[in-house]
Amino acid sequence: MRKVLWVDTETTGVNRSRSAVIEIAALVEIDYQVICEFNETMAPFPSADINNKALETNGRTRVEIMTFPPPNVTLANFAAFLDQYIDAFNKADKFAPAGFKIDFDTDFLRNAYKREGFPYFGSYVSTACIDVMTYVGEAVAGGLLSLPNNKLKTLCDHFEIPLDAHKPMNDIYATRTLYAIIGEVLRGERKG
Repeated sequence: MRKVLWVDTETTGVNRSRSAVIEIAALVEIDYQVICEFNETMAPFPSADINNKALETNGRTRVEIMTFPPPNVTLANFAAFLDQYIDAFNKADKFAPAGFKIDFDTDFLRNAYKREGFPYFGSYVSTACIDVMTYVGEAVAGGLLSLPNNKLKTLCDHFEIPLDAHKPMNDIYATRTLYAIIGEVLRGERKG
């Protein structure tokens, strides 16, 4: 059975150990079918670095993010959501995490779970992942794609994929679509 967890987070910065997750979005895909979605906010942990540029990018304010549920509540909700589809105690039953620069998101989630004393996030996900940026890299390296940069927004604009950037569930759906298109480019079925 193919189990993929498409994930996107919004954060208070880019430092994976000092910045905080403030929104988690996830999409469960089993055998190529979208099963369900998760999208919740959470307040930053007390000593988190909060970068004003990061808040501007994700359209949040300091006052607003402090009203979000505590991290332990959102992380417990996310774990309960994942428990519906994965046996965390079965090493053979894991999601392949997927997304655009997916290590960014999974690193943030691992750190958040460790900080809050919850079971290790790795109980739910495999170390093997689907990073759409890697496939973009293959297309660029093969001379199949050449754009001014390889940002998700630039790629979505190029392939006419609707994207309301930094809205995590929208980012996930755009990334899934981009994944399919880049696959076509790599197979020679579509021009980059």
